[in-house]
Amino acid sequence: MRISEQKRSTIMTLDIFENETKYLPANDTWRGLVTKSLLVEQGYLLHEGNKVARIRITTSPDGIRTPKFEIKLPRTSEGVPEYPLSLGVEMADMMMRDCGERIIRKIRHHVYVNDRLFEIDEFQGRHQPLVLIELERKGAQAEVMELPTWVGRNVTDDIRFANIWLAEHLVESNMLGFQP
Repeated sequence: MRISEQKRSTIMTLDIFENETKYLPANDTWRGLVTKSLLVEQGYLLHEGNKVARIRITTSPDGIRTPKFEIKLPRTSEGVPEYPLSLGVEMADMMMRDCGERIIRKIRHHVYVNDRLFEIDEFQGRHQPLVLIELERKGAQAEVMELPTWVGRNVTDDIRFANIWLAEHLVESNMLGFQP
């Protein structure tokens, strides 16, 4: 089967690489800047080395549930390859049940600063009171930018702050940033 040039161009320009930086909060002044909050349930079906298959169901304030299945592969020089696939809510619920205990729940808050989206995850349940700030980089290289005063210590390279690690472990007291 031949792929048309237009489709080939679309496939080649898909942004499949995730490049994010994670921080602990320095304070809670970000709360007054939240523009939207979503409930995120994330379960892990497979974790083999640096390969992950996860199911994520995001619930908007109006109750609409949006499921997504994602496969993440080991980091390359361009970032972490991430392949999202859409699926129905019923299938997502079935897959989530198959994750067993490897599930995390969080409220994801959106805060915009100079047209940049900061996603602030306030973990629920067994991972409470952990709060993490994520900033998607524009590429694999570190960016130089002035961060808001409510952004604290960079924890990007600490495996304990990876969602898959959290799904398989409890939060340790030395993992917490600012606590009101």
